[in-house]
Amino acid sequence: MRPWRITRFEDRWDPTIGWNIPEADYEWQAQSGIRVAATQAVGRDYAVDLLGWARAPRSDAVETVRCALVAPDPQASIAQWMDIQRTLERIGRGKLWAELPDGSRLWCEARLRQAPNYTVSAYSWLRQAVSVQWQRLSPWWSETALQSQWTVISSGQQQTVTIGGTSPTGRVTIRLVAGTVGGYANPRIVDMAGGATIQCSRTAAVSGAILELDAWAQTARESTDGGTTWTDVSSSVSLPAWQVPWFELRPGVATIRYEQDSGSPSVTVTLTWVDAYAG
Repeated sequence: MRPWRITRFEDRWDPTIGWNIPEADYEWQAQSGIRVAATQAVGRDYAVDLLGWARAPRSDAVETVRCALVAPDPQASIAQWMDIQRTLERIGRGKLWAELPDGSRLWCEARLRQAPNYTVSAYSWLRQAVSVQWQRLSPWWSETALQSQWTVISSGQQQTVTIGGTSPTGRVTIRLVAGTVGGYANPRIVDMAGGATIQCSRTAAVSGAILELDAWAQTARESTDGGTTWTDVSSSVSLPAWQVPWFELRPGVATIRYEQDSGSPSVTVTLTWVDAYAG
């Protein structure tokens, strides 16, 4: 599944600020490369692949949209173009929305790469061609987040979840709620299918303590009063030396394993993620 038509670019924090892309003379061109990391070694044939057996990471993605501005007179056409230019430049980096044939929507993070180009035709003052280009900074995300929750009472306990989409998703949040004092102690979460591992050297000080790991934002926070106040504990997070994203889930069936080095866990795990689609 991939987007069918880009429909809107809007501000990340204020969705009332944005541009609905006209359908007149609509064209969309998507470009996305694959990043390689190859080097030469003395006395060795071919190239040395520094990525090893890792998956093929995506390179820059560029989304170009062409459409026509329809207006009752030339002055209105120029004013419409200037308003679009002001809006897009004000947003800079925002959310680019796309529509699928079934009416569902996907979105991605994108930055305006090229200001709107305006093509004037002496024979068609009331229908002027416009071209806009964005650099896409993420996969296409599903509009709705998914969630799985389970209770852990022993280290090594596993839970199976099904990840949709066509691309690995790093938009993952792991929330631990301790059932007792010490309900979580230096917890470690492992994706047995993809190999991603994340550990946080924190121990629940009270029953009901909350530890939240946001893999996409790369932040961790902890609360001991039910979420009223939070303490940043990002420095307590550790990852394997080879792992770049904090936590990433691949499409398909994922087996999530909870581990801790000592003590008996008593913790509710909530895994929240957003399916990702390659463009």
